[in-house]
Amino acid sequence: PLAEKSCIPLKDLSEQRFIGFDQDIPTRQATDKIFKEIKLGVRPVMEFDNVETVKRAVEIDAGIALVPEGTVKQDIAHGTIRKLDVDPALSAKWVRPLAIIHRKGRTLTPALKTFIELLMQHNAQPAYTEKALAEVN
Repeated sequence: PLAEKSCIPLKDLSEQRFIGFDQDIPTRQATDKIFKEIKLGVRPVMEFDNVETVKRAVEIDAGIALVPEGTVKQDIAHGTIRKLDVDPALSAKWVRPLAIIHRKGRTLTPALKTFIELLMQHNAQPAYTEKALAEVN
């Protein structure tokens, strides 16, 4: 079983019952693109439109799923879901884009401005340029 492996080889993913997101969900589209790029034939046996339902399906042993790690931290801590490491060749391809938002008209504190600058420095392709950030303010 996968749970006995310290790192799951890519080929082993195609042999599993895979629980995925609906095809119109951006996470599913990104996953499908990556699987296609690495020539990994994974076909979901179940598809859902939200991460909570995907997690519940995993809990009842309907299959495995790839979900954002932050969405399962409590489940892992409670022992209802187990996190398995995936081959670095696959996990390195996943980058989850984030946006920085705040209430319109609110003045950003110096600390928050510094935090945003740090995020933008460490992001290879920021979604917002400084100009766009100024326009949001």
